[in-house]
Amino acid sequence: GELTERTDLTEKMIEKMEGELKEESERRDGRAAPKVLLIFGTSESFLMVLPTSLAGDFLRLAGGKNVADEAAIQKIPGIKGTSFVPFSLEFAHQTDPDHVFFIIHGQKEKVEAHLQKALDNNDAWLAIPAIREGRFTVLPQPLFGINPGIRSPEAIKFIGQLLYPE
Repeated sequence: GELTERTDLTEKMIEKMEGELKEESERRDGRAAPKVLLIFGTSESFLMVLPTSLAGDFLRLAGGKNVADEAAIQKIPGIKGTSFVPFSLEFAHQTDPDHVFFIIHGQKEKVEAHLQKALDNNDAWLAIPAIREGRFTVLPQPLFGINPGIRSPEAIKFIGQLLYPE
């Protein structure tokens, strides 16, 4: 707003965004926070999304509990100063998330093929109740694959609807 000398518009936009987030927060008041495993997938690897990332912050604002917090508590090597750590099926089983959300990074078709191959070739994925019972969601790439900017409240509300359906 300052760069374009339109702080009046940006202030209105900020007010609107804050109002949307407040409404989303009030909608779930009093309900327990579901545990969520956020996975960031590329065509070559899967990573767990930590609370220090943008997507991790969106999850917190949507009222979810990021199970990757446990990675920090367990002091998994390489965690300090990063927003992602290598994905571990064993860790996923230990934390038993209520939901698993998957973020595609890169060429969608290649990442989806990598994910499908992993699911098809390793029965341990289906041993995770959230996956076996259909609480696995690939998040929309425009909202989660990169920084959505002014669409951030939309991303937060999207997660909120998954965690706290009407």
